Amino acid sequence: MRKMRHSLLVLLFITITGFLPAFSQVLHEEDITVWKNVVYAVPDGHELKLDIAVPKCLKAPAPAIVDIPGGAWRVVHKSTDDALFYAKYGFIGVSITHRTSDIAPFPAAVHDCKTVIRWLRAHAE
Repeated sequence: MRKMRHSLLVLLFITITGFLPAFSQVLHEEDITVWKNVVYAVPDGHELKLDIAVPKCLKAPAPAIVDIPGGAWRVVHKSTDDALFYAKYGFIGVSITHRTSDIAPFPAAVHDCKTVIRWLRAHAE
């Protein structure tokens, strides 16, 4: 079910943006560089981390797909596997953590998601 959800998201992204990866086959894990538990912000003393997977063959900037795991802003299960899934199709895959609603009230988690987008843009090179 999870792979089906991811496949539909990739297809939706390609449909909306018109972006197709520069290659036609699925990459293997050895063709992808992965950074785990990168701290992208520390609001109120809480380290917010991300996992990022980047295809080694990229010669030009590529879109990033940010996976925001969890439910109802109460649970977060960041997964390197999610980031790898997107990278296997030529995208930059990112899986993040955010503050949960028991740590910081709404809209803190939304602010964290906006912060990760700003962080990715600042570190795009």
